[in-house]
Amino acid sequence: MYMDRRLLRWTVPLAGFFAGALLLATLGGVMTILQAFLFSRFVAGVFLPQSSDEPVARWLILLLLVVFLRGVFSYLSDGLSATASARIRERLREALFAHLFRLGPVYTSQRPTGEVVATLMEGVDALDGYLSQYLPQVVLSALLPLLVLATVFPLDPLSGVILALTGPLIPLFMMLIGSTGERLTRRQFGALRRLSAVLLDILQGLRTLKELGRSRDQAQRVASIGEEYRKITLEVLRLTFLSALALEWLGTISTALIAVQIGLRLLYGHLEFAQAFFILVIAPDFYLPLRTLGLRFHAAMNGISAAKKVFALLEEPSWIESGSSVLPANAIPLNGDIHLENLTFTYPGREDPSLKNVTCTLPEGKVTALVGKSGSGKSTFAYLLLRFLTPQNGRILVGDVPLSSISLEEWRKACAWVPQRPAIVFGSIADNLRFADPNASREQIQWALEQVHLWDWVQGLPEGLNTLIGERGAQMSGGQAQRLALARVLLRNPSFIVLDEPTAHVDMVEEALLQRVFERLFEGRTVLLIAHRLPVLRIADQILVLEKGDLVEAGNLDTLLHTEGRLSRWVQQYGGLT
Repeated sequence: MYMDRRLLRWTVPLAGFFAGALLLATLGGVMTILQAFLFSRFVAGVFLPQSSDEPVARWLILLLLVVFLRGVFSYLSDGLSATASARIRERLREALFAHLFRLGPVYTSQRPTGEVVATLMEGVDALDGYLSQYLPQVVLSALLPLLVLATVFPLDPLSGVILALTGPLIPLFMMLIGSTGERLTRRQFGALRRLSAVLLDILQGLRTLKELGRSRDQAQRVASIGEEYRKITLEVLRLTFLSALALEWLGTISTALIAVQIGLRLLYGHLEFAQAFFILVIAPDFYLPLRTLGLRFHAAMNGISAAKKVFALLEEPSWIESGSSVLPANAIPLNGDIHLENLTFTYPGREDPSLKNVTCTLPEGKVTALVGKSGSGKSTFAYLLLRFLTPQNGRILVGDVPLSSISLEEWRKACAWVPQRPAIVFGSIADNLRFADPNASREQIQWALEQVHLWDWVQGLPEGLNTLIGERGAQMSGGQAQRLALARVLLRNPSFIVLDEPTAHVDMVEEALLQRVFERLFEGRTVLLIAHRLPVLRIADQILVLEKGDLVEAGNLDTLLHTEGRLSRWVQQYGGLT
């Protein structure tokens, strides 16, 4: 009932580890029975006058050996289970990362970053209790009590019947509280994801919040979500402690029942002391696997809740298709015009298409500017060219070859994309540049920085290229972050470049500097430039105007400004584009 079949499929490649762990745990159970037997014989030999000294010493030596073997088997069993769990979680995390790359930035931009990170980190780690503890314990809880019953029944059928009748009460009670536990752990993990998402978003935007004087409002928001998480966690803990108490109570009462009936029969001489003492010692070990299963049940519930989120992410359908026929790398056309023919795309869950029958050409080696109001389909246009999305109708040609026939990996190598806020991670300046070319030399990095007018700034830093910069360029201005991203493009040396409003978050001085960088960067390359400022459009060879997914105008800047069209009206109304 509490086995997630999708997760169990991941355990098949490591079935040998789990089989070994179960075998060792079973041997440990056999050692437990032998330990109880030897201990009862040892006690009988010590306290009963008819016992000799020689057997007592022998029982003691065997008892110590069995205790040692039981500890070794238990240690090795736990180690194998932990190893299998670690490897499964490692493979799951690798699969999640690979699937996120397949989903692309369109998917991640629509999901809170903190929730995705929480699923990748805390969600996968939460599976450890399910894999290394709960799954092996399910088998042991069925196997070890049967071994004890098989040993007790021939010695004392009455005690065997009592054990057989009282044992199932523990898993029965565990199942009764299961639905409540699953609901609470699902709420707890959901609250943790929301808290992670809010914390990450606030930390990434803390500087902006400080500038706007809204940081205290966000502190109250974090406190509110944190309080919700605290209350749910306390509810989970309360249920855990109460269920543990109930399971211990059931085990104690059942053991006491065995002890009372054995004591009475021993008093009246119906049982031998060694036999009675053995049953009394082994009775708690009969209930121990069942009680342990109940205690690990809550870890399993947490793991199952996390597994549902993990597999929901793994099963997200990708909007990217590689096509039926893929050209070899040496046949990829990296030169030629890019043609869009009747291109249409509608996002899942939406009725209105983002692009509607768009037909146009991006000339080879030229700069094409794409303009339009927010929501007109500019980003979708770029995502289709970068193959972050696959068109539902129409096609894209590179020269005379369909884009879907080109290897996705090779096409991505031929492209460069610079979004409004470039991806800059915590690390050195050199590390951030080597994302484009891991083998780039210091001379190549210096050349790229000189081309974007950043080398003098880098030389003035205390540690030069080794200077650490914060996530999203926290220690850089908006223009410096954009120029660092453009230096990365130069190191990559692509044939096709997409720039998404590169001057959106810079002042006029930085904008003028970026335009000089563009002239050098765009030379000989096919460029799609999403722009909203008039000065940037002056470097474009052609301009495409989108409105509500339709291509309504196309031409050069002078022609469009002297035509009573969308672009001309926007310039007259706003003095530029917004």
